[in-house]
Amino acid sequence: MVYYAWQYLGREIKRCEIEGGETFDFRILPNVGGDSFGQALLQQYLVQEKPDILFVLCDIFMIPYIKGVETAPTKFVMYFPSDGGAQLPTGYQNVTDKADCLVAMSKFAKKQAENLGIKDVKYVPHGTDPNIYHPLDKVQCKRKWSQILKVDLENNFVVGCVARFQGRKMMAEL
Repeated sequence: MVYYAWQYLGREIKRCEIEGGETFDFRILPNVGGDSFGQALLQQYLVQEKPDILFVLCDIFMIPYIKGVETAPTKFVMYFPSDGGAQLPTGYQNVTDKADCLVAMSKFAKKQAENLGIKDVKYVPHGTDPNIYHPLDKVQCKRKWSQILKVDLENNFVVGCVARFQGRKMMAEL
């Protein structure tokens, strides 16, 4: 989310600071010009910046154009999710054939790729801090949010979901 906000403002990110003050120096270049998936600027950035690694985190269907992008000698690492279904999205080969390293963010996505004959898929789940992200008291949460939303949640079954509201995510099915 932060990346998208910064990219549309045309701002470059040069440093990331995490809790505790540790910093990582790396660049996230802005994607300006109305192209939400980087197609217009990617080749230009690869030529100008000559990065060692192009690390892409997005759904595979978002970047089928990568097949026509000259990435060498930059190593292309694709870190991808899968929303479900029987297989990866149509056109997945445009990405999987081009990537030097495929990294699934779920065991499900790794298995999907392997079932399609894609070899050497890595699995790296998103990391979370269990000291920050942990179950809360359900009764207290329902009471608090009932008051905030002015809706009776205390006597109802509540489903929570954190996702972008898109048809393919099947929110109505929740």
